[in-house]
Amino acid sequence: MERDARFLVDLHRDRSSIDRGLGQHYLVDTSVLQSAIDMAGDLSNKKVIEIGCGPGTLTHHLLSAGAVVYAIEIYSDSIDHMNRHFAEEIEEGTLNLIEGDALTVALPKDVDAIVA
Repeated sequence: MERDARFLVDLHRDRSSIDRGLGQHYLVDTSVLQSAIDMAGDLSNKKVIEIGCGPGTLTHHLLSAGAVVYAIEIYSDSIDHMNRHFAEEIEEGTLNLIEGDALTVALPKDVDAIVA
């Protein structure tokens, strides 16, 4: 499913405000998002931890590249947003949400990459 980064951010902001204290600075430039994916190399079937998924702009690109994503998010509004807008990927098991602080949650084993 194709998702526009700006649209994902706008949907998120409709229900919550950005908390800069949590480091919430959402990427909306598709070329920057794609560059991050390109630098990571082949992500097909790779297990990737994403720290701070926010509205899912990078998550979407990781999933589109074939990664299995474990998204760690401390902000409950972002978790709610991800559950609403990525339900299909969650159901398929290609997206796994972990609510909590990335410094204290139990991390998945045998990961191939970590992005933040």
